Amino acid sequence: MYLDGRFYVRNDLRYGKRVINLLLGQRWLTQRAKENKLTAYHMIEDRAATPEGNNVFLIFEGHQWTYKEFYQALQPIGNWLIKDLGIKRGDVVLLDGGNTPEYLMLTLALEAIGATSALLNCNLTGNALVHSVKLSTSHYVLADEHVRPLVSPVEPELKDANIETVYYSPTFFEALKDTSPLPKDRHTGLERTELRNLLYTSGTTGLPKGVGFARGRALLFSRTIGNYLGLKPGEIMYTCLPLYHASALGLCTFPCIYTGATIALGRKFSHSTFWPEVRASKATVIQYVGELCRYLVNAPPNPQLDKEHNVRMAWGNGMRPDVWQRFRERFGIECINELYGASDGMHTTLNPNRGDFTANALALRGALWHLLNRHERRVLIDLDTQEVIRGEDGWAIVAKTEEVGEALIKSK
Repeated sequence: MYLDGRFYVRNDLRYGKRVINLLLGQRWLTQRAKENKLTAYHMIEDRAATPEGNNVFLIFEGHQWTYKEFYQALQPIGNWLIKDLGIKRGDVVLLDGGNTPEYLMLTLALEAIGATSALLNCNLTGNALVHSVKLSTSHYVLADEHVRPLVSPVEPELKDANIETVYYSPTFFEALKDTSPLPKDRHTGLERTELRNLLYTSGTTGLPKGVGFARGRALLFSRTIGNYLGLKPGEIMYTCLPLYHASALGLCTFPCIYTGATIALGRKFSHSTFWPEVRASKATVIQYVGELCRYLVNAPPNPQLDKEHNVRMAWGNGMRPDVWQRFRERFGIECINELYGASDGMHTTLNPNRGDFTANALALRGALWHLLNRHERRVLIDLDTQEVIRGEDGWAIVAKTEEVGEALIKSK
């Protein structure tokens, strides 16, 4: 125990297991490509045809859909996209909406007909909105009725650019009646490198920029993260993070679909609705990002309800050191599973923390990892200019333990 505590032996062995699982995941992805099943839609379709199709897929504001029901709901939407809007395979279609079942249906229906969904931050308006739409090359903006006040002022400019805006709502989708099976030639013969989604940066350093999320990567995410978190049928992950962001999409939605787990979806974050929705859904995993946990900790305590939930794990990134232990102790969360990565990054670090010893860390690196590591280096950078600091020999300087640096990843 002393050696393990000092050198993180078990942690490094778990890391080695993750590397093996990643290699197995690549083989699995190759096999899925041979079977012409490179989409999340295929996983829902496969599950809908088995007894697992009766398992709950989605919970939203007191309503729920089984995998079979959700699969059936995708057929009329996909047919509408093909027959009414004329969406072709390979087309990019921009979605502008908040967290709703309809938004999730649209992303999966577009995938099922071989199209790419560009996921816009639904808070954008004006020039940033127009820029993002044009950047996507889409000829349609499918917008939730709730964002009409933000979109309608720029509709004339979009129309001048040959871009049509179509508003959707639950009532609109309920009126679609064409339940014909979606054409198989729309979701077979796909390539792993094709875009599944176009995601956007926040626009804090200028206008939003598009980041591609490939089909193969999205599918591999579903398997890798689902297995890592130990998700399975009966597990319920609650997220109120926006579906237009990779956190809710890649780290919650796809892994739940792969493992047959349930998504409990919140419309948006509010400290007044967060725990009531978690309790009502009986969620076993909650997703967080950034300051979400600080808001929850700073809300007035409720000794009767703070630990009245089924949550075993908090999964996300950005948990600050001054929040970490307070959050665990107040809400009785067994595991704080912190990750560090990016939508367009090449590497992710993980820390499934269960006690004081590894709290507040982005990742753990033990003796075995340092001995065998050949693919990652952290190098010193100038914190003001972000430029790599070089020694007299011209080479970058490797950062020591706990020194701030930039991670360089060997791609092959």
